Amino acid sequence: MLMLLFHIGEGRYAMDCGHVIEVVPRVNLKPIAQAPEYVAGMLNYRGIPVPVVDLCHLLEGNPCGSSLHTRIIVCDYTSKNGQSHKFGLIAERVTETIHRDSSDFVDSGMRVDEIPYLGGVMTEENVVTQQLIVDILAAVIEEVLFSEK
Repeated sequence: MLMLLFHIGEGRYAMDCGHVIEVVPRVNLKPIAQAPEYVAGMLNYRGIPVPVVDLCHLLEGNPCGSSLHTRIIVCDYTSKNGQSHKFGLIAERVTETIHRDSSDFVDSGMRVDEIPYLGGVMTEENVVTQQLIVDILAAVIEEVLFSEK
């Protein structure tokens, strides 16, 4: 599968490109009142309002830096009720893609209930890459941002 590589602080991550619509430069976002701190704001994506989650803030508690390689990864997701949603993910050093099998990522043996969207890990040339499972992250985002009241 084709995977997008990015960084959160010093950690390297990969996600399946199957959900990725486009990778766009980081731009100013409209704040969303009463949203959790890891929600960076609302992106106007081709006329569609798209909520954006800061992965650095979500995983490490600090917002992503504003560098040339910080990007917004625009993703799509189909919810349990069949509705299609778009959301963005801010990540650092979003610079390349790789081809890997899902079997290349092995279970790390560690479980943290608060972050079920982090999957297995792979090691290449002494660099550890952890998989971000977009379906699970999208379900968490849906619960916070898209659930019907």
